[in-house]
Amino acid sequence: MSEARSEAGPKPQFQIVRNLPMSARVAQQLEDAIVAGTFKPGDALPTERELGEMFGVSRTVVREAVKSLTAKGMLAGSGRGIKILGLESKMVADSLSLYLRGRGGVDYSSVHEIRTLLERRIARLAATRGTDEQIEELTIELGRMRAASDPETASFEDVAFHRMLAAMTGNPLFPVLLDSIGEILLEIRRATLKQPGRSAQAIEQHEAILEQIVARDAEGAERAMKEHLADSYRIWEAAGLTDSKRTRRRRTSKQRTEE
Repeated sequence: MSEARSEAGPKPQFQIVRNLPMSARVAQQLEDAIVAGTFKPGDALPTERELGEMFGVSRTVVREAVKSLTAKGMLAGSGRGIKILGLESKMVADSLSLYLRGRGGVDYSSVHEIRTLLERRIARLAATRGTDEQIEELTIELGRMRAASDPETASFEDVAFHRMLAAMTGNPLFPVLLDSIGEILLEIRRATLKQPGRSAQAIEQHEAILEQIVARDAEGAERAMKEHLADSYRIWEAAGLTDSKRTRRRRTSKQRTEE
């Protein structure tokens, strides 16, 4: 049995990453604490000041770490009302995310099809099922998007806005499915929000979605979401980044074979 293992090939070499940003290190330690049960589902996360003192870092670093874990679906809420979420949904989302990464990346056109299917329905349901308190939180989150001073921060706030909508449906599967393509969508946001004028356009489109949610107009919310997603895809396409590298290589190989 041991001989069979030795003939299987060289063992993979792993390298410890030491140059992560401080916010990423704090996020990793918080994630480990949640997984270990130090923080349990439903518990309130310590305040930014308390976490800053615990880790010996600034509140800005803590804020970025919390945003990262919120984007992963491990935390929910805002301000002093941030809660720890259960890990079951994260595990499912991570499994789907790993599957996509294992394929070497997928075309955004494929992701866009799934995203459109999910988010149009999410917007429709959020308009009718969301509570007044959730709409108030969504309004606050839009304010954070407006206040974002750089594409990175704006990208995280964008993710949080859409995830809040998913939570407003009351269906726990919508956030899970959205989280499963969350990393890809975060990369897309980072790229598109760097385009001139895109940030202002995105804010206007999110304002339009929120307006329909506030009005409890399901059809209007779905229409506003459809227009927003179509415009996002147009920006991505105009940037010339529609296809993944792996897909481009596959197409080139196919073209050579056909020739």
